[in-house]
Amino acid sequence: MCGIVGVVIKAKTGLIKQQEDCFYQMLYADVLRGNDSTGVIGVEQDSTFHIAKEAISAEWFINQLDNDPISNAMWRDGKAYIGHNRKSTIGLTTDANAHPFVVNEEFAMVHNGTLFNHKALANTTVDSEALTMHLHKAFEKPDYLDDVNEALGKVNGAYAVAMYDQRTHMVRILRNKDRPMCWVETSNAWYFASEGGMLYWLLTRNGYGAKDIDIKIVPEHTLISFDLANNKVIEEVLVPKKLITPMPAPTGGAKTKYTGDTSNYMETGLSKNSYKKFRKNLIGKKLEWWCEDFVETNFPKTFEDGEVEATLMGVCDDYLIDHMIRADIDIKELNLLGNELTDRPWTGMIRDMSYDPKTKRVCLEVIDALPLPVSFRKTKPVLIDAEYIRGKLDEQEKAKLTVH
Repeated sequence: MCGIVGVVIKAKTGLIKQQEDCFYQMLYADVLRGNDSTGVIGVEQDSTFHIAKEAISAEWFINQLDNDPISNAMWRDGKAYIGHNRKSTIGLTTDANAHPFVVNEEFAMVHNGTLFNHKALANTTVDSEALTMHLHKAFEKPDYLDDVNEALGKVNGAYAVAMYDQRTHMVRILRNKDRPMCWVETSNAWYFASEGGMLYWLLTRNGYGAKDIDIKIVPEHTLISFDLANNKVIEEVLVPKKLITPMPAPTGGAKTKYTGDTSNYMETGLSKNSYKKFRKNLIGKKLEWWCEDFVETNFPKTFEDGEVEATLMGVCDDYLIDHMIRADIDIKELNLLGNELTDRPWTGMIRDMSYDPKTKRVCLEVIDALPLPVSFRKTKPVLIDAEYIRGKLDEQEKAKLTVH
């Protein structure tokens, strides 16, 4: 879990104290979503932009930023601020791995979420940097919608992003269903943040009238663009072009039918028949894994309002790659908060799985996921390893699979 906050100024005279206070306090409160690193993008009226980031928590970072030349520049000529609070998932907690990431000194972006296939997008250590490079290319053309739809279709995982593109002098925000993002227009600025409740609280705390604040949830795959040159907001609905049809959930009976696209399975080494055998042997199997982190994937965040899905992430001692498993979890019934969900083994049952023939990755969907008692010894987590999977395939149709 990470957090994104931001402000776009309507005036052309730089920030006023109310706007600066709101942004700093948003960045401070957003530390609850991530305290491993903090970073900002500061955009001036003439499209000059500044980057500051460090592997420290926001309360320390803000004190440094307030005395930095960036703050002075934004006070004089600032047009937009984007902030990020990182909770490390993929990649070490270092200054270099903190957000934002910059491409060609013309495109800067922050990301909340975790991707399953970032190596297929770009060969980077951090998935967020790969996504930044991927979207930088997608927005190259003035008529970018087709390219962006195609680019998003190649992204496998959760994302909410905020970006500044110097080529068009625009700030853009975008999300899929797995990560939250809200925005609001006030009398003198537009604000956006991962959490609408926090946004409402801090705006009213800094003098904006409660009756005038209409917090809007950014719809899934709707691109919100703030045109800094013309002071207007543009909303565009995107339709990502997915590579393959998602796998249907099994409905019982003697056979489980596969109805997805099989046209390119032979080209990647995993045939339709092999995939069907793969599913038949693993659907309904119990598995256990060691969970080192917990990332929420739904919005809003209370079970009463629909929070039922989570992504569990971890590294198994006997299996040297990171794995991610989607799981349906009743947060309320677990009655667990914060770190009590992490650093402990979990168990669940495989309900469904899907295979991406391009990246050769198998994604598992798990139900009845529960943390095992803390006393459970971390000896031999029973994860579905590569040898077990390959043993279920025909000798002539073995494939190199990465289980996430």
